[in-house]
Amino acid sequence: MNMIKEAPQDDLIYPVIVFDKTASASQKALFVGDSFYFNWQSDGIMHDAFADCNFWYYNKQVWNRSGVEIGTVDQLNFGDEIARADIIAIMITERFHQNFAWNFDEQLFDYFYNESQNPIDYFANRVRINNEHFLRMYADALSKNMPLPDRIEKEAEFLLYEDYQLAPQKYQQDETAMIPILMMSIRQSPEWLEKVREKAVAQNIPLNEMIRMDATWIYENQIKKK
Repeated sequence: MNMIKEAPQDDLIYPVIVFDKTASASQKALFVGDSFYFNWQSDGIMHDAFADCNFWYYNKQVWNRSGVEIGTVDQLNFGDEIARADIIAIMITERFHQNFAWNFDEQLFDYFYNESQNPIDYFANRVRINNEHFLRMYADALSKNMPLPDRIEKEAEFLLYEDYQLAPQKYQQDETAMIPILMMSIRQSPEWLEKVREKAVAQNIPLNEMIRMDATWIYENQIKKK
């Protein structure tokens, strides 16, 4: 460009990114977004910040932490990919707001709220996505020195049992739901539980296994045959 005099120039500001190499990254991340992600990729942020990081470009192509395209999203097991990620981020530049998340948000909703999935998984997901409920389970697990997944599973069983009390017809033909419900029914009845405990001792079987055996027998012989 021909100019009479040189145009004024302001100082340009660029970030200087420094990583503490003495600390190894431990978090696994999943990003769903548009090409703005590649700015971070080019700066090496993803490689240094995360133990593993996949990018779902427009929720279609899959790029790994090293910036290599490795396949398509429809080739993956959606639930497995969600479960293995410690951090999930949706990033969208302004011009794509109308395409929000490229259906990823709907996929997440169907995954966490789909009542056709295993009912224990369904109610466990309800606990995990409710921050207050999750923190309550976390505190309770700590106080009881219990693994958090075990505490969440017990809460899911209780929520399933509660829902069964409100709408039993939803579950009566679903074995994956009815066995935990019947097990909860046994535990909630002191007299019934004591009889099962006596059988467990007599047969030298762990109590929980005996409860499951009785619940399965009831389902097979009294509910399923109706």
